[in-house]
Amino acid sequence: MRNNLDLQEIPRDIPGESTCDILQGNCISSLPDGVFKHLAQVSYLDLAHNQITNMATDNFAGLKCLVYLDLRDNLVLVSFLKVSSCTSVNVRY
Repeated sequence: MRNNLDLQEIPRDIPGESTCDILQGNCISSLPDGVFKHLAQVSYLDLAHNQITNMATDNFAGLKCLVYLDLRDNLVLVSFLKVSSCTSVNVRY
């Protein structure tokens, strides 16, 4: 859990076997291509309350176990995300 730490970007040292990543309440503004590619086991990803304005539509495509994705209260306009197994996506503004 790395919430409310004023992080500017997604940490590169998140263990590959992580299943839950809570990065809410930081200052993350973009999600570079491939930033989550080593996190195939993540099932819960919380990026709410950041400043995300830029991300690729396929940023989450490699997260085969993803069930819950929270992008609430960011600045990005989400029109289409490639999330294969996700059952809940929260993008309320």
